[in-house]
Amino acid sequence: MKLRRTNLACILAAVTASLPVYAEEGADTAEKGAVWESTAELGFVKTSGNSDTQTLNAKMTTSTAYDLWKHTLQAEALNSTSNDVRSAEKYRLEGQSDYSLSERSYALGLASWENDNFSGFDYQATAAIGLGYKAIQESDMTLSLELAPGYRISEYEVGDTEKDAIIRAAENFSWKFSPTSKFDQYLNTEAGDSNTVTRFGVSLTSQVADALSMKLGYQIKHNSDVTPGADKTDKQTSVTLVYKL
Repeated sequence: MKLRRTNLACILAAVTASLPVYAEEGADTAEKGAVWESTAELGFVKTSGNSDTQTLNAKMTTSTAYDLWKHTLQAEALNSTSNDVRSAEKYRLEGQSDYSLSERSYALGLASWENDNFSGFDYQATAAIGLGYKAIQESDMTLSLELAPGYRISEYEVGDTEKDAIIRAAENFSWKFSPTSKFDQYLNTEAGDSNTVTRFGVSLTSQVADALSMKLGYQIKHNSDVTPGADKTDKQTSVTLVYKL
């Protein structure tokens, strides 16, 4: 627990230290047409009677693009209780910066941190640097492929820590098949000697009002190696309201 707090404190300190840099960068690029786009998602379910459950699912995504750069930051949280007993608790942060090398290729840097208290891991943190390629780049459809070597630190709830050199491969697909509806899909895997982490997700977003949409999503996370008693595969189905800020 002490180590987890130390790592979390380091992450928060790094984020706090970077805020002035981003603020100065934002001021410098405002005149160049840089615009931040943000969306906030929220899903909440509460039942009472024969069973008393509460589930909260929240996510925020913000991104900006200017000159040859694109920055994206995501933060999400999941909490669930059943009859006053917590049954799920997960927090995740991920940031990625892309630098355009040509019309379709780009260099990328990525960092992520995840704390899932019911996965057998205390936390998993990853950093990677590599290349990406836009295989499809249309106004209504995009497909990007990425490959990046990196480094991962995994701390198990039992106290053991594993450090791996990894290869991260990722695919992201988006299709706006109508003026008000969009389909998104992603697949990424981090392959290391001690563990391979694979994430897959699909979602369908439909606009309800000008800035409000409804989103139906399904996600899978698979660890090839977990502690005894923990499941290797986690699945999550969600229905959330999405507000474009």
